[in-house]
Amino acid sequence: MEPRLEIQGLSFGYPGKKIFDSLAFSAGPGRSTVILGAGGSGKTTLLKLAAGILSPGSGQVLVNGIDLHRATWSQAKPLYRSFGFLFQDTALIANLNISDNLALPLRYHGAGSPAEITGRVLDFLHRFGLENYAESLPAQISTGLKKRAALARALIVHPQILFLDDPLAEADQRFQEMIVQIVQAQKPQGFLSLTTTSNFADAVRVADSIILIHQGKIIKSGSPAEVEAAALQVLKEGQA
Repeated sequence: MEPRLEIQGLSFGYPGKKIFDSLAFSAGPGRSTVILGAGGSGKTTLLKLAAGILSPGSGQVLVNGIDLHRATWSQAKPLYRSFGFLFQDTALIANLNISDNLALPLRYHGAGSPAEITGRVLDFLHRFGLENYAESLPAQISTGLKKRAALARALIVHPQILFLDDPLAEADQRFQEMIVQIVQAQKPQGFLSLTTTSNFADAVRVADSIILIHQGKIIKSGSPAEVEAAALQVLKEGQA
C-alpha cells in the first residue's frame, strides 16, 4: 500500500498556551512536503505530532486511513515500523555505540534475525562512511558524523514515510547533498517525506509542496512558486 498521511482538525498546546488550532493538511505518496515557518512557529512540534511522538489535544492523524492516536497497538505497530525520523539534535543514545544506535530500531521492531540485523547495520555503516566509527560513542565523534549516523538510523528500516526535522540547517555540503538525494530517491518508490525548515531556499531544494505555518495556523499551501511571496514575508517578520 502506498503511504498517505492526513491531518484533520488538529489542535495542540500546553497549559495557558495554544500552539495549533484546527490544522488540516495531507501528504501523498511519491511527494516531498515541507513544513515552513519562522523560528518558534512549532514546526518540530507539528512533525512530532504527525509521527505520533506527541499526541494532539484534539483532531486526527491518519496514516493510511488509521487514526494513529486512537488505534490499538496491533493496528499502529506496522505504521510506526514504516516511519523513519531524523531528529534535529540527532537524538543518538549516548551510552550506545554507533553500531548499536543503528541497530536499535531494527531490534525494537524485530526486523530480522540477529545475523540479518548485523548485516544490515554493517551495510549502512559502509554506505554512510561510518565503518571506522562503529564502536565509537556519540560523544566521541564530530557533529557531522553524528548527523550521518542519525540519518542512517532513520533509513535503516527502509521507511515508507520519512520525517526530517530541519535537516539542512547547520549541515555541511556533503550532508545537504545526501539529504536532497535521499528525498528525491524516495519519490519514485511511492514513499513520502515530511520535512521542516525555516529557510525558503532550503525548502525549495526538496519540496514538491510547502505548508506555511504562522501563529498556529496554516496560512498558505501549494507549490514553492505559489507559496514564495507569503513565505518570504512571514520569514522576514519572524526575523524582525
